[in-house]
Amino acid sequence: MSNTSSTFACVGCGSVIDKSGDFFVCPGCHKKYPIVNGVPDFRLESGYWGNVSREKMRELNSLASRSGDWLGSAKKIIPDYVSHFAPLLRGDVQFLWPTNKDSVILDAGSMWGGITVPAAKYHRDVYALDKTAETLEFLDIRAKQMGLHNIHPVAADLNSRLPFLDGMFDLVILNGVLEWLGVTDEVILEKHWGGRFDKTTEQVRSPDEMQKDALSEMFRVLKPGGALYIGVENRFGIQYFLGMPDDHINVKFVTFLPRAIASFITRIRKGAPYRNYIYSPGQLRKLLRKVGFNRADFFSEFPHYNTVDSVTPFDVFEKVQKPFSAGSNAGLRWRIIAWAWGLLPKRIAKYFSPSLGVLAYKSAKSVKADAPRLLKILGGAGAIESGNPNRYRLSIVNSRQDDRNPAHYVVYDTKVDRNIYFCKVGREESVGTALEREAGMLKFVASLFHGKPMEERIPRLIYISDKGEIPVQATKYISGGSVKWGLWGAIAYAKPERIMAKSKLFYRIIVHTRKFATRRWLKKIDPIMCDAICLLVELQVDSRTNEKIDKNFLCKRVGEQLGLLKSRGALDSSIQEFSSSLVDRLRGLGEFNLPMSIQHGDFDLVNIVDRGGSMKIVDFEHAEKNNLPFFDLANLIFNHLIIQWRCFPIGLSLQEFAMKYGWSGRIKKWVDFYSKESGVQRELLNFLPQLAVLEQNLKTYPPERDPYSYPMYGEESLKEMIKFTI
Repeated sequence: MSNTSSTFACVGCGSVIDKSGDFFVCPGCHKKYPIVNGVPDFRLESGYWGNVSREKMRELNSLASRSGDWLGSAKKIIPDYVSHFAPLLRGDVQFLWPTNKDSVILDAGSMWGGITVPAAKYHRDVYALDKTAETLEFLDIRAKQMGLHNIHPVAADLNSRLPFLDGMFDLVILNGVLEWLGVTDEVILEKHWGGRFDKTTEQVRSPDEMQKDALSEMFRVLKPGGALYIGVENRFGIQYFLGMPDDHINVKFVTFLPRAIASFITRIRKGAPYRNYIYSPGQLRKLLRKVGFNRADFFSEFPHYNTVDSVTPFDVFEKVQKPFSAGSNAGLRWRIIAWAWGLLPKRIAKYFSPSLGVLAYKSAKSVKADAPRLLKILGGAGAIESGNPNRYRLSIVNSRQDDRNPAHYVVYDTKVDRNIYFCKVGREESVGTALEREAGMLKFVASLFHGKPMEERIPRLIYISDKGEIPVQATKYISGGSVKWGLWGAIAYAKPERIMAKSKLFYRIIVHTRKFATRRWLKKIDPIMCDAICLLVELQVDSRTNEKIDKNFLCKRVGEQLGLLKSRGALDSSIQEFSSSLVDRLRGLGEFNLPMSIQHGDFDLVNIVDRGGSMKIVDFEHAEKNNLPFFDLANLIFNHLIIQWRCFPIGLSLQEFAMKYGWSGRIKKWVDFYSKESGVQRELLNFLPQLAVLEQNLKTYPPERDPYSYPMYGEESLKEMIKFTI
């Protein structure tokens, strides 16, 4: 489908319009709509809504067009906003939509294309509608440079009749837009967020009336059985009660106040009435019913609908929801908010979700809704019952948010009342190679551990997609909980540089608080670490091969590793003394014979599932069949030490930080424990930091992984770990 005369309708009279040269012309009322730079413009008047000014957007568009590099241009002109639209993360919700590869979608209020682009990767056509011509021009440039020719920008106002025929779309997206439908004045967020509005137009209609009219138009252009997806903040989101300002006008506590009082406050504070209406789940359901959406499924979204760590259906929230888990990308503020949210009884906690996702259907309430995209894929593969879409629920449980990693989903079966599958879906097709590689390793470990206790502690592969299809991998869900960081862990991992810079007093307070929190956190995770070490030993013992390495082999290997790093210029003068004597110190050890075993490759607390003291391990994407035992143990022990050290740059070496913050004693205890459980020579384990960091920095990494995402990778870590002593 393309921008043809059979696509559009007149926004004045609703007649089908014809293309004539550089215009679309209505045969009924004879109104002309220009086509500007290939973009049909149906606006009745020029409008502007953006994060940055018109001038800056025009500068961006000019550079992006001339250079052929939309991303590099954005990083140069609007660096603070690239993370808003460049990552494919916003599109993770698309596998919850009831769509397929032939679906035609309208992204109403598309802006820079944050959700348009990922949706276009896996659907036939996406129409990107916005009232701001400059952002549409950028999206058009971006789409063409990315080779996405199924994105069709359209300039139009959501507060007027939409320029489309009835029943044209399978899905309409309203992501971060509903709350702005009551605002018609020009908005430049970087200007108005911290300041006041210069002038505002007094509106005759209330925001909810304007929202209702716009939703009615979306209902009209949906096909029968089609769906509207809404992403929006929750009026009663827990964050607002804890002092976070309204996301749109930057004033605290106004979201949940009566509208008249909220407007009175914002007129004083910002010079503008409060018209960014957001709703509680119940209020939003009533609004949707008024325009004909009699069925609506609600989702809890955390921390925000644009950067989801978790998306959970309301009807199974009490059974599967974990508002915050280890590995989340949320910062300290959101960790504290999640902790407070978790104190609420589960039966009411969902109503205080920070953000809401909604799928509203243009169908009778009694009619079964079409299944989410991912469930259709699993049903077609025979992994679930394909003829009963209402039996299953789909949640998002992200831990990694970059494009080169897959999004994570969980399938819940209402018939057996539990999670059954954990799924990984590639945000782009290139991720499929990594999923196929991991699937091969899962098949290998399944055969390796067959009939052994470890068989129940690893994921079982259920499905892997074929090449050319959407990259999907499904494994049997491993029940249990991820390791909880808790409040002390949140403080230990905080990045307080801005606060520390304010005064010496703040600096001292934070240093002492951080030291206390780290020691408390280490005490909390000590038994967890011991259990994880037992799991690692079991993994290694059950996979030992007949191949063994002795001291001579290890010395030769380390010598070769040092030679490679030196040839790359990675060993600077400050560590030459330590590195050059390493082989000699290894030769001073007693004789040993170490059996080779499987290497998980990412043996870390974030990949360990704990079910009442019975631990299991997930994520075998980096596993290797035959390797030494040091790397996994070092990952478990040193990764979080390095992360905390980097989070808190106060001029200490890694060794000094470990000593001052309580790590040194714990590391020694854990290494002693591993030696006792595994039988590996204790004096050999004194070289654990050096052996592991050399291996980390010489591994070959797949294109989908940034090696710097591994804490032990890079010159800084190499320098500190080479000198580290246990």
